[in-house]
Amino acid sequence: MHLERCLLNINANMNKIFNHKLFEIFFEKALIALILLLASLLTNQALERYKLIEMQRVAGTTAFVSACQEIWSKIYEYEDTVNDVTSIRSSRWLLKSLGEKNLKDKDVEIEKKSKLKEQQLNDLRKLTNERKFVIGHNFVMHFWKYVGLVEARADAKNTAQEKEGYEAKISQDAVEAFDKKIASMRFTSDMAREYAISQLPR
Repeated sequence: MHLERCLLNINANMNKIFNHKLFEIFFEKALIALILLLASLLTNQALERYKLIEMQRVAGTTAFVSACQEIWSKIYEYEDTVNDVTSIRSSRWLLKSLGEKNLKDKDVEIEKKSKLKEQQLNDLRKLTNERKFVIGHNFVMHFWKYVGLVEARADAKNTAQEKEGYEAKISQDAVEAFDKKIASMRFTSDMAREYAISQLPR
């Protein structure tokens, strides 16, 4: 009887120990599963945040490059027209120096191109105002400085042709200086993209 009671006590104690061990194992497994679940959620959140940041970076870079391309396109159209006006004036000056009296056609041509130039300048002003939040103040200033140099070069070309001696030489030197400065200010789409990427937060 005593032995039987002892065996029952031992059995009861064994059951308690077994149940306790089972509970410990279950608790450890549940804790590990919870930790893995939290880690997975945090990893997914970090990944989604990274994807969102990358999408914004790509979108911002694309918008910047696209805006620069649009503005350069308008500037080059304007520059071509300015050069056309300069060429027509040069041709008119040459005809006049050769004694040509009837220069009306040249005057009409100059007036027509000058009106086109003004329209292109207004279009450019409107476009840079629309894109200033994408490209930023410094690039707006860069583009307008370029336009100013194009105008200054045209004036210097006209002066170089119409003047003589020392004044003509100074004007020609100015044209060459403007040419170099204008060339140094041009940048390609790839250069714009590299710049935009370099400015994005890391």
